[in-house]
Amino acid sequence: VVPSLAGDAGAVGRLAELVGLGVEVSHPAVLSVIDLVREGDALFVVTDLVDAAALRTVMQRARAESLVLAPHVVVAILVGLLDALSATHEALGRDGKARPHGAVSPATVLLGVDGVVRLLDAGASMVAEAALGADAPHVVAYKAPEQKRGQVGVPSSDLFAVGVIGWEMLTGGALFLGGDVDETRRRVEQQLVQPPSRLRPELPK
Repeated sequence: VVPSLAGDAGAVGRLAELVGLGVEVSHPAVLSVIDLVREGDALFVVTDLVDAAALRTVMQRARAESLVLAPHVVVAILVGLLDALSATHEALGRDGKARPHGAVSPATVLLGVDGVVRLLDAGASMVAEAALGADAPHVVAYKAPEQKRGQVGVPSSDLFAVGVIGWEMLTGGALFLGGDVDETRRRVEQQLVQPPSRLRPELPK
């Protein structure tokens, strides 16, 4: 775990709570943290071992080579992601209410060599976001407006992130990402979105 997270007692407590809740999500497309291990000042998260690449890495490589994903590949990834989210949303929190994931982004979606699309659970995603920086533009760009205003996210907040990811996979662009976090937040609030077909005419309208 990144040092800034491991040294924050409140964050570690939240992570431990998420690990406990993650046990409730039993689904092959959800990669859960199964244990936390502390050795000295270091904190380690334990998950099942999977051979996979983060969607963020795949998208970055595609952009670097001026490539875009085929529509049928995008659809397959989105279906897998929504399947994982459905399992997450159906799991009940301690208050008996369906709970959102809250950290859906290309960094928390894994594409396995076995063809399975996996979503890091909330605990593992907390670690992934901390590695990027919780307020980094690459994290903020996928947060629903209500999350940026400090409100508690709801399951539909996750669907906002799925929509952003889908648009970016289809177009090869960055929908809301700005030069800094403030510009990124403004773009999310404004939500000026061009249809993907305007950028890729071969796509159905």
